[in-house]
Amino acid sequence: MLSMVKIHYQSVEENVEKLKQSNKEQYEKANSLLDDACEEVRKIANDINSGLLSKFGLIAAVEDLIETLNETNTLSVEFSSHGIDNRLDVDTEVTLYRVIQELINNILKHAQASEVSIQILQRQSVLVVMVEDNGIGFDFENVKDNGMGLNNTLSRVEKLKGDLQIDSNLGNGTTVTIEIPIKELDS
Repeated sequence: MLSMVKIHYQSVEENVEKLKQSNKEQYEKANSLLDDACEEVRKIANDINSGLLSKFGLIAAVEDLIETLNETNTLSVEFSSHGIDNRLDVDTEVTLYRVIQELINNILKHAQASEVSIQILQRQSVLVVMVEDNGIGFDFENVKDNGMGLNNTLSRVEKLKGDLQIDSNLGNGTTVTIEIPIKELDS
């Protein structure tokens, strides 16, 4: 699929000076194929991560994600977990993993951060997830209505009947704290 996209873009590139209808159609087809390819890669990645999540749990999946991020040398990520002795229910683990992915994605896209700290800890029947970055920060009031990733995160936390707090100021990085009531798996 990605090879087909490349061929379509090369074809358009060769004729860019004369962007006639056929070239425009090729360009639109290439964009469509690229969208399809991205969606397919996203599905494959989700399947791989879901397998890791279902087999080894949230902590192992987050550790794997962080290892991958640290290998890119674009961001230094530290991770710690405490008090999590048992697996959580599958829906909670998957949703929290997606939340952490979304927060990291937002950091990569917007924060201009070099360091991130992720902590997951359990206090009695509450799971706390904290994600901090040393980036440029943002004005939450101006972003909350326009931030698709932020809205996805909020809705996922609400789905788990959790609470999400964002502490961010321009120039001072961002700290996101999530508290989720948890149910342990019956083993």
